[in-house]
Amino acid sequence: MKNLPRLRCAKTAFDRQSQRLKTEAPFQAGALFIPFLAVGILTIYTGLQVNRKLFSLARPIEMSGVTMEDKEIWLSVGIRNDLIVIATPEGDTFSWPMSGPDKAQLAVLQDYLTARARYLVASSVRSGQLSGNQNSAALSVDQSLTYQHVRPIIYALAGAGFSRYGFETRIVR
Repeated sequence: MKNLPRLRCAKTAFDRQSQRLKTEAPFQAGALFIPFLAVGILTIYTGLQVNRKLFSLARPIEMSGVTMEDKEIWLSVGIRNDLIVIATPEGDTFSWPMSGPDKAQLAVLQDYLTARARYLVASSVRSGQLSGNQNSAALSVDQSLTYQHVRPIIYALAGAGFSRYGFETRIVR
């Protein structure tokens, strides 16, 4: 008789478990969504690694023309939050106010460009392929920017040893 309260408690627990197992479980769609989410994230990640111009801030001018060979260096120049932002293929960004950079901000960009120019020359020497277009750059500049906004970048390119530069345009066919 001492165990009667314990038996009643066990019987009610057993009845509750039995009732819970008899009811239908709701369909869980969230568990099926996880593989699709993983595939989507991996697709976006590989897309960002393959296409260096995917999130370029620039909206280049559209005109007819022919496609050129890949340039030695590519820079995207655009506007974000009232700042001029320069993005590189390596993921580095440089920014300064719309009024123009100060000497320190321009020196950081020029240091990057100088290091990039040295790397390009060293890699071309290692491969044994020297060409006249060795130090060239392509700038993808937003349509809303003026020459005044791009001039400091051109000065930094010249200071880093880039002898040729051009502006990327979007080809209309």
